[in-house]
Amino acid sequence: MTAVFGSAAQAGIVLVFGAVIILAVGTRLAGLADRLADRTGLGEAFVGAVSSGPAPPCRVLPLR
Repeated sequence: MTAVFGSAAQAGIVLVFGAVIILAVGTRLAGLADRLADRTGLGEAFVGAVSSGPAPPCRVLPLR
C-alpha cells in the first residue's frame, strides 16, 4: 500500500480542511431544512430525517 500524503502535517491539513467544509455545508443544509419544514408545515424531525437519511450510504469508494 502506498502513502497518499507525504507527511503527517499534510494529512492533518487535509483533515482540517475537510472538517471545515463539512461544517460549513452541514450548517447550510440544516438551515435550508429548517426553512423547508417551516414553509411546508412538515415537522422538522421529518424533514431532517428525509434530507439526511441518504447521507450514510454515500461513502467514498476505496482508491485502487
